[in-house]
Amino acid sequence: MDLHSTDPSADAHDHSAGEWQQWDPAEAPIAWMRKAMVVEARRVWSAPWGTRRRKNASVLVRDCNLALRESLIYSFVGDAASVGDTASEPADSRIATTSSTAATTPSVSATSTTAVAPRASASAASILHVLAGQERISSGIVSVFGESPYDNARTMDSTVLAGVSVRYPAQWRVDRVLRTAARRYPNWEDDFAEMVSRAFQLDLSTKVNHLSTQARTLLSAVVAVAARAPLTLWDRPCEGLSPERRKLVMQTLVADCAAHPRTVVMNQADRRADSLVHASADRLLVVSGGTVVGDLPTEDA
Repeated sequence: MDLHSTDPSADAHDHSAGEWQQWDPAEAPIAWMRKAMVVEARRVWSAPWGTRRRKNASVLVRDCNLALRESLIYSFVGDAASVGDTASEPADSRIATTSSTAATTPSVSATSTTAVAPRASASAASILHVLAGQERISSGIVSVFGESPYDNARTMDSTVLAGVSVRYPAQWRVDRVLRTAARRYPNWEDDFAEMVSRAFQLDLSTKVNHLSTQARTLLSAVVAVAARAPLTLWDRPCEGLSPERRKLVMQTLVADCAAHPRTVVMNQADRRADSLVHASADRLLVVSGGTVVGDLPTEDA
């Protein structure tokens, strides 16, 4: 395809007219490039708050650049070099949300580093917590819907952070978690949440501290999908699920995103174990050493 033509199938020269066809960026054939920007991160560093003055402090996010556009599904992919390295996962989290208004900056790819790398899933989870406004960065710039997300009620009202790393009060029953989420997220629909809960065979009467890993994953799936937040951040969406349940969860997400578009970012870093998650995404974000080193379409992975 010739980028100097408005017609993806056209040749650079219009031989019949004998003149060059100029390329108009507003008519670019790559549809996703015309979508509004939801998230931008530039040169972002983040270390655990209590260790930032130490010389040997672990770094969770390292010189990270990121650009996410509206109405696309992204999935983090960890490379083999960072699997097996150690890093702590962001500690606790509370129910959160954020959504989208736009900026208009082109997509940014990230730089890599030669320092010791954290485990890919841990660094990707840290990036999710930064975007959700729950992790303060050490340096750099993060913009979510045009604003800094940290402890920002406006961006958090448009964002949902879900996943097995999100902690709910241990003595709450599942139905209370869902009622609280219904009050928290403006786009929540009770009927849809109830339908999804039944499809996932989620026991609403069980207390959070009695849930198995699979049940906690399914609870997070109901919250992530039913919230319909403009920005959905989902940590380990298929943790502990059987292949059949994984397929059901991903099909539910993709179908509802088609009906109610939103930007989704998933962290399921092991490509071999969770290829279904990555296949459900529009684009893959390659993570290495706490930074994003690639942004590529799913079919090119």
